[in-house]
Amino acid sequence: MTLMEAMAAGCPVLVHDLPGPRELCQNGTAGALLPTLDPAAWADEIRRLLLHRAIAPATRWEGAPRRPSGPSSGR
Repeated sequence: MTLMEAMAAGCPVLVHDLPGPRELCQNGTAGALLPTLDPAAWADEIRRLLLHRAIAPATRWEGAPRRPSGPSSGR
C-alpha cells in the first residue's frame, strides 16, 4: 500500500525486486528495482537520485493523479 501511495504522490521509489513491487514499479520510470537487500546498494541508489536531481523527475510515476487547479469541490 505504501508503494502505491508514494507512486501516486509522484515520488521516485526504491523497491526490492519481488513479484508484487516489480509489477508496480517499472525500473527507471517510477524508481528503481534493486535485486539485493545489501544496504550499500540501496545507499548507492539513494545517493544517485539525490546527486543527480535531473534523474528524479524522469522517475516520477507517469500515472500520478493531477490535482485540479482552482477552488475545491466544497464537500
